[in-house]
Amino acid sequence: MLLDIEMRVLDGLRLARVVQALTPAADLVMMSGHPYLCRAVSELLGPGVAVLARPFAFDDLLSRLGDRHLPVPA
Repeated sequence: MLLDIEMRVLDGLRLARVVQALTPAADLVMMSGHPYLCRAVSELLGPGVAVLARPFAFDDLLSRLGDRHLPVPA
C-alpha cells in the first residue's frame, strides 16, 4: 500500500498504524515531499515500512520494495 504521509482527511501515519494493526504482514510504502517527515516516519513505523521522499523515480520505488512482487505498469 502506497500512502502519502500528509493526507487531507486521515494522515498517512495514522492510517499506516491502523493497517499494521489489522494486517501486520501488509507491505507499506510511505512517501512525502518533506525529507524530515520521511526520517521521522521511518523511525516511528520501523524497518518493515519503506519510506521515500518525493519526487522519486518508479525504479526507486521498486528498489525500496525489494523482492516483493508487484505488477509493473507497461
